[in-house]
Amino acid sequence: MTAGAFELIRGDYSLRRRHRGVVAAVGGFDSLHVGHQELIKRALELAQEHKASPAVVLFEPLPDEFFGRAGGRVQTLRRRLEVLRDLGVARVLCLRFNRRIARMTAEDFIRRLLVDGLAVRHIVVGDRFRFGRRGLGTEDTLRAAGDAQGFGVTAVDEVAVGGRRVSTTRVRDALGAGDMAEVERCLGRAYVLDARVGRGAGRGAGLGFPTANLIVAPPPPLRGVFVADITTPDGVVRRGARTAGG
Repeated sequence: MTAGAFELIRGDYSLRRRHRGVVAAVGGFDSLHVGHQELIKRALELAQEHKASPAVVLFEPLPDEFFGRAGGRVQTLRRRLEVLRDLGVARVLCLRFNRRIARMTAEDFIRRLLVDGLAVRHIVVGDRFRFGRRGLGTEDTLRAAGDAQGFGVTAVDEVAVGGRRVSTTRVRDALGAGDMAEVERCLGRAYVLDARVGRGAGRGAGLGFPTANLIVAPPPPLRGVFVADITTPDGVVRRGARTAGG
């Protein structure tokens, strides 16, 4: 990420006066599919209208991961931040989703984080956004608080591709089925997997060709054998295959 062009705020305790008075897009943004992108685009437009700085508020780990409901991570936090930067977002508040956040009522979340922390001027969410303890906060909760606290609320409708609603669940299912064309349709871009090379069980030594163990944490819901292009540090591209899952 280019220095000075992108700011990652790690936790609400890191908020400063310069971070206040923003138009904030709030959500999990777990895959940043075309629906998420439409939401981000609307937030950027509203920030211009309000002559305010735009910001994205997201969570790490994802709430579903914290509660043990996740079916596999579609993208790492690093990749999510890279995509947000490419979309034109210059500031991200990453809230660590822990017991403190999970136990906040919707009203506390609004007051402590959005009003006292960010002094939001406008909030943009998806039409199915839920927040606060037990997910009781809704668009109506935000609008009632906005009327009282003086901020606006925009809920962005779902986006359909091929006549079906785009969701992270749809992306995750396509990854699990190895349907990369469907994944790309939902994401609006090629799928990129971030991984590091780690030590494995050593079984590749007897295969007669080089192998590498790619470690991804949390693991994605990929299953199958994939053609791979590998670019070495010296710029040489080699053809290969990658197995995932199973």
